[in-house]
Amino acid sequence: MLHLSASFYGANRPGSTVSQGVRDAFWLMSMQAGFPAAYDCVKAFSETDFTEDLGKFDIPTLVIHGDDDQIVPINVGGLRAVKMIKDAKLEVYKGAPHGLMSTHKEQFNSDLLELAKQETGVAEATARVRRNEPRTSELRPSLKRGARIRTNHRRSAPRSALRRFRVAPSGLRTAGRRSRDSAGARR
Repeated sequence: MLHLSASFYGANRPGSTVSQGVRDAFWLMSMQAGFPAAYDCVKAFSETDFTEDLGKFDIPTLVIHGDDDQIVPINVGGLRAVKMIKDAKLEVYKGAPHGLMSTHKEQFNSDLLELAKQETGVAEATARVRRNEPRTSELRPSLKRGARIRTNHRRSAPRSALRRFRVAPSGLRTAGRRSRDSAGARR
């Protein structure tokens, strides 16, 4: 796996600054995957044709690709994808490898934040148009703390297989009969 990390992060290129820690973390994550899962993953991403799916994208899309990607070359990945996705924007990072989220993290995060800022403006404009539509919370009855959510799965699954849900004080649903507070005490 360390050999794969060299091409994944461009560590086999002159002037590479990727740390041994990043490569070791890649190795550790790889070693934690089971053989069948790793095989199925490689098989799926190497044999699946996503062309039709890319044509269905209807949301703003930013394609980021390094021009020194040794795993998925830019002419096979980024350049083709941006042509198939309507109104997609392509950012090419000079000298960036496949693992550019680690090697070019400042630039990567900056580009993602810029996209999010642009889309926030679009979302706010859309929200202004939809102000007269009912909110999702208005369409369903509100749940109070401890209320149970009924399911219609009782006939298809044994009772022991069903999970009960409760609404936590924060409003999030939690699985199980008991939950713990922030100090770890059961409620």
